[in-house]
Amino acid sequence: MYKILSTLFFVFTLSMIKAQINLNENEHIKQSLFCEVAGSSRSIISLNYERIFYIPKVENLYLSIRTGLGYTPGIKSKNLKGTTSVPATVSFLYGRKHFVVLGIDYTSTFGQDFVDTTYTPAKLYLKYESSIILNLAYRYMQYKGVMFEITPVSLIWTNNPSSKFIWGFGFGVGYAF
Repeated sequence: MYKILSTLFFVFTLSMIKAQINLNENEHIKQSLFCEVAGSSRSIISLNYERIFYIPKVENLYLSIRTGLGYTPGIKSKNLKGTTSVPATVSFLYGRKHFVVLGIDYTSTFGQDFVDTTYTPAKLYLKYESSIILNLAYRYMQYKGVMFEITPVSLIWTNNPSSKFIWGFGFGVGYAF
């Protein structure tokens, strides 16, 4: 099931990139570099790079493609090593300085197999977890300036049998240029 969904995600991403988006290279292409707490990486903290494309056929509509690297430290008392994650995100942003963001993510998380019996029922951590995440967020972004994003709603599907479906959130701060 996850192989099919991940294949569909990447086909969707490629089709959006190749879509007929008439870009004015000098005026509308934006980038951002930001740090995110929780969010799409499913890590405590992540560093992300995003490329933003203006879609001129619809006023104030943008397409963004982003990736990053997340990290969650381990717990020595439980002999649990840290995890590293790699999110890939496609989002639509609508607005000027204040944006509504709707995105879909595919995140790969790498760690170790571990069963935490302090939870009832026991919580399973997999060596490799993949997840598909739907996000609804608010973003303030000043061009060539500060940006922050609050993601109050993240709907997460994972390949982990102990947490197939979970809710999430995130907060990010960075610089748009």
